[in-house]
Amino acid sequence: MDFSCPNPAKTISEDAYHKAAEELECDIAAIKAVAEVESKRAPFDDEGRPTILYERHKFRSFTGRRFDRSHPVLSGPAGNYGKFSEQWPKLTDALALDEEAALKSVSWGQFQIMGFNHALAGYSDVESFVEALVANVDNHLDAFVDFVLNANLDGHLRSLNWRKFALGYNGTNYRQNAYDQKMAAAYQRYAAEPSAPAKPSAAPAPDGFEIRTVRDLQRALQYLAIDPGIVDNKMGPKTTAAITKFQRFAKLAPTGQFTLEVRSAVQAAYHMMRQFEAAQSAEA
Repeated sequence: MDFSCPNPAKTISEDAYHKAAEELECDIAAIKAVAEVESKRAPFDDEGRPTILYERHKFRSFTGRRFDRSHPVLSGPAGNYGKFSEQWPKLTDALALDEEAALKSVSWGQFQIMGFNHALAGYSDVESFVEALVANVDNHLDAFVDFVLNANLDGHLRSLNWRKFALGYNGTNYRQNAYDQKMAAAYQRYAAEPSAPAKPSAAPAPDGFEIRTVRDLQRALQYLAIDPGIVDNKMGPKTTAAITKFQRFAKLAPTGQFTLEVRSAVQAAYHMMRQFEAAQSAEA
């Protein structure tokens, strides 16, 4: 797997934050506070790889302690995290021992979501999750939104209950790093800043956008003016109805199912519309 993003962004855009806040129905400042506390660094490192933290106690758990003696730096009790510069070398060595366990034992990207939480972040397997975070910075924020919704933490984010949010997001040891206090302080700073008016767009930019998940499909259908309901990465009745509507428009069998045929057709329609709008803008 190639871990280098071709176009790594240093920050998440204001428009993306605005859209995420709309989906979570919370303050933009609250999301920015979590982003800052989870990773004070950019989403990607200087080599274009996602910012990570390797956790050897997770690798130990996923590998049944098979490497405790031979590789104590990679497999052992919690702690001994080391410098930021040591994280990717550790992961590289762990990948050679057990790739899936290694990917699950790392917290990834701007919001430091653990690989083993890939399902909560909207991905069926850890490989797809990592590939998405490598692909572009918007996926870091999308994964966070899905995680918060699927872990039922959105209410705590809306009410700014940082203790309960940190408990659900960081685990029972959140007090050791004062995650709740740090998020509360960061929120106060961001909330005090004058926010530039965001210009939310239904289009899931950039043009290299690829439909991988139900969430991606929902965003593309939304852009095509076919309402899938809330963009929540779930195949609910509104999303099924939207797929059926698109299938009828595209002269496909109206099954309402998210098939490879549907994904390809929606993808093609999305890119065609983007190209049309670009041409219209150029002529204006």
